Amino acid sequence: GTLVGTGFVPQSAAALTISSDVSAANTALSTIAASSIATAFGANLATGTATFSGSPPTSLGGATVTVVDSAGASRPAPLFYASPTQINYYVPDGTAAGNATITISAGGLSGSATTPVAAVAPGIFALNAGGLIAAIVLDIGAGGAQSFANVYQVDTSQNVVALPVDLSSGQVYLEIYGTGIRNAKNVAVTIGGVNVPVFSSGAQGVDAGLDQINAGPLPQSLQGRGQVNVTVTADGQSANVTNVTIK
Repeated sequence: GTLVGTGFVPQSAAALTISSDVSAANTALSTIAASSIATAFGANLATGTATFSGSPPTSLGGATVTVVDSAGASRPAPLFYASPTQINYYVPDGTAAGNATITISAGGLSGSATTPVAAVAPGIFALNAGGLIAAIVLDIGAGGAQSFANVYQVDTSQNVVALPVDLSSGQVYLEIYGTGIRNAKNVAVTIGGVNVPVFSSGAQGVDAGLDQINAGPLPQSLQGRGQVNVTVTADGQSANVTNVTIK
């Protein structure tokens, strides 16, 4: 018998390749930080597509990720998402600064990439392709009553779009979500070109690798501005620019 025309490709013809390894929130940033969320893109990275429930496992979709840091320490990376073209993983705690070797193994194949690791590698998550910031609105009313609101809504076509933030009802704060920020000593936020006080930043505390910046109150001068850019810097490094819409 012959295999010609059956579409069969011998295993030896396949290769696992990592084309880029970046911050999961800031894919233009090819530096990652320990205790942050990173994304590897490539081919044949996993044997299937899988997500996790509970705490992230070290094997998902038939794939494993190993991080060997600049000091030679090897650690398995917990995985959030795996597919043949993309893996989202947690950069293990204690990964030393300097060049790390990221090795992905799946289906009998493996491939490696070299990625610089730094203490801080800031990225801000976006909720849609338009860069809508991943954040929660905290409104503190006159009597100190707290209420929460979203920065997004889902339109009739099931698209995630901006929900304008109302500054008229009290002091309004943003809880901003990113990664690679928790080790920063100085975090600054500007919204629509206006500096907004940052009163805390660090690990979000529930979800692995997720960082939270609490900024506000948003100045009343932003009222009526519509969509405005949000810029975040962590120890002088700029994160990706996101946006929010102000009523």
